[in-house]
Amino acid sequence: PMTVEELVSYGSMGIFALGTTLNIIFIYIIRNGTRNGVSHVYKNIMTCFAICNIAFSTTGFITKPGNHTYGTSQITFCKGVFHRMKPWGFLWLCLFIGVYGLNTALLALHFVYRYIIVCRQQLSHIFQETSSVVVVILSVLLWGFIYSLITFVCFAANEGCYEYVNPSFYARFGEDLHNLSFICVFTHKVEPNTTTIYWLPTIGMGLNFTMMIVTFALMFFCGFEIYRALKNPSMSKKTKHLQTQLLKAVAIQAIIPFFTTYLSRAVMYTNVIVGLPPLSAYAFTPLVISIYTVIDPIAIMFFVCDLRLIVNNLKRIMQTIFCL
Repeated sequence: PMTVEELVSYGSMGIFALGTTLNIIFIYIIRNGTRNGVSHVYKNIMTCFAICNIAFSTTGFITKPGNHTYGTSQITFCKGVFHRMKPWGFLWLCLFIGVYGLNTALLALHFVYRYIIVCRQQLSHIFQETSSVVVVILSVLLWGFIYSLITFVCFAANEGCYEYVNPSFYARFGEDLHNLSFICVFTHKVEPNTTTIYWLPTIGMGLNFTMMIVTFALMFFCGFEIYRALKNPSMSKKTKHLQTQLLKAVAIQAIIPFFTTYLSRAVMYTNVIVGLPPLSAYAFTPLVISIYTVIDPIAIMFFVCDLRLIVNNLKRIMQTIFCL
């Protein structure tokens, strides 16, 4: 029978192929098949989101991250092409986490943009003036860079990690961690008479949780304010219908990663910190985190795209190809 590690590896390849294909289709559709009234700014944000989805599934395919949990430690190791190539495997894992951070920043930006368009139209110049757009782009990139930097600085392996985790890792995989690239969440070690706290991973974990909470708090605030604004009877029926569809799209876009990435990571890391016995499902965490790159574009296309227009465009393209 196929092992869990083999299932995760094949799943990673499937998500890479399907996620890349769907997001390329999504880029075409969002540029050419959205409903009337959808702005160019919205199309640009969605295009960037799709590009980040492709980058995330690609880095996931290259690193093929695997999980191992033991006691109060959790490591994510590279099983891809840089499996034994130190420090490149570690750097690719940092990039993988950084692209994930970019995705969360773009998702929050999507909520902020919808909030400004519906509730604070006097601020819409932020997405039109060159200087403001540059600041927005740099802010998104900075958020992703901070995720990478936290991983690079706080979750790099140390001797305490090797000493604590290596015996259990070798017993399970037959590999010595000294030969592999990985990131390690190891906040503390409990011994009979003492508890040793490792401050860098502890600070990194605190920063990660803080960034997750800030992101979703911002999205919840913007979403709630948009919902309230759409209850205004003075808004035209056409505008209300379009904005309601776009709100549904962004809500689905947030709910999917909440359950597949935020919640799964939060549960796993909380269990690790508390020191609860690991669940076998943790091995599938990298797949669960990546699966939203497949689900999200499908959900968004359903709400914001004019499917009839898309079909007509595709027919015209096919006719052109066959006539050549």
